[in-house]
Amino acid sequence: MPRILVVLLILAIGAPALEAQRPNTRQGFWISFGLGAGSLDLGGDVQDFDRETGLSGYLRLGGTISPTILIGGESNGWVKTIDGVTTQVGFLGPVAVFYPSATGSFYIKTAVGVLTVDEDFISGTGFATSLGVGNEFRVGNNFSIVLFLNGIQSFGVEAKVDGMGTGVNVDPNLVQLGVGVAWH
Repeated sequence: MPRILVVLLILAIGAPALEAQRPNTRQGFWISFGLGAGSLDLGGDVQDFDRETGLSGYLRLGGTISPTILIGGESNGWVKTIDGVTTQVGFLGPVAVFYPSATGSFYIKTAVGVLTVDEDFISGTGFATSLGVGNEFRVGNNFSIVLFLNGIQSFGVEAKVDGMGTGVNVDPNLVQLGVGVAWH
């Protein structure tokens, strides 16, 4: 995780100079993806799970409604192996991205969708919401480096063992921090 923070700091210091050379414009199809660290906690009825940091990322794509509003779809993921057991969390849903300034690089995004958690023979699926912020530093005509922070909270995710309900809600929440790229 410290390496990610160093990369973020370098980008935060150096990217604005590059960005000043190219205007932020958004039109037509767009795509963005990123990788970083994710911090996962199981909530609900699970009290003995310590928050874990693992590899996390996102893929987002869609169309431009206006220079300040983008809509599309988003997928987020998290994975970590602990003591030989791999835990995976995934989110998928429609997303709206809002830029307060038509020429600015800062954005706020929100999504609603479905979250799944899978760990060997235990799994669960439920409703989730996502809220995030980011900054796109324009370094090419239609290419940006993205610093992002996302939060995802799930609701009603019942743990199932081999497909059978257990009555135990796990309700994972995930915080992602990382670096990505975007094409507008």
